[in-house]
Amino acid sequence: YATEEAYEAALDDYASNASNFVNIFGLGNDLDGLSRQKRVRYNTPILAGLQFSTSAAADNLYDAAIRYAGSTSWAKIAAAVSYWTDTADASDGGYEGWSGSASLLLAGTDTFDGLSFTVSAAKQDFRDDSRSDPEQYFGKIAYVTNFWEVGRTGLAALYGSYSDFQGFDQEMELVTLALSQNIDPLGTELYLGWTGTSIDAPDIAYNDMSLWQVGAMVRF
Repeated sequence: YATEEAYEAALDDYASNASNFVNIFGLGNDLDGLSRQKRVRYNTPILAGLQFSTSAAADNLYDAAIRYAGSTSWAKIAAAVSYWTDTADASDGGYEGWSGSASLLLAGTDTFDGLSFTVSAAKQDFRDDSRSDPEQYFGKIAYVTNFWEVGRTGLAALYGSYSDFQGFDQEMELVTLALSQNIDPLGTELYLGWTGTSIDAPDIAYNDMSLWQVGAMVRF
């Protein structure tokens, strides 16, 4: 908030009109499948960097995934695609979802060592047509190098788009810029980050939000 008075006014508004506020964590997530469940899972042996996994979980939940990890003389690569489903019908909240991601780290080239790229996308479809079907898209560019002898420096920029998590035609966008710096003689990592959010929804005007993070991690 621009001033302490504006912050205090927002707190008073929330106390009397909580419906005017939205929890940003409810507007989007990574759609990471079934998450942790009681399950039976099978992983195939890894062949040429590929591995297939599938599982059956409690309450008629099932999923499957194909993963790949490998490297060349100039890069390291990791990627995965997955499918998950709740076999319940529409009246019981049944759904199915798909996701995929890939990361590329340049290594072995003098000029671009430490540069990396990550992309991901996911969508979940509910069998009940009256419910919105959420989807997310994500991208990140990062660079890690040693500008100074004191320790490694990390830079990153990411973008995320999250749609229809709480209703039709609702969208949240995130942009993040981050910096970290290791101080090896002190066993310390300093970090600084900024995240900006923008939310669009029918008939609702949400305020944009900026979040700053700064701190240090000290290892003993």
